[in-house]
Amino acid sequence: HRAKFEVAEDVWTSIVLPRPDNPLVLLDRKREELKSLAKELDDVVARIAAIEQMESLDQVTGTKRPRE
Repeated sequence: HRAKFEVAEDVWTSIVLPRPDNPLVLLDRKREELKSLAKELDDVVARIAAIEQMESLDQVTGTKRPRE
């Protein structure tokens, strides 16, 4: 099976893969993106918790609020 799927050496050695200009810059960008996404997730979790708290208060008081 190896011969059936193996690529010739002259083919795979001629493949040029793109490289980032500066891997450290790319890594810093990814870290900033991760921080931003983590903050966004925290905000969404806080909003969900606030909605759940309002709904539980509504159940206790019997208040009905329209859904947003």
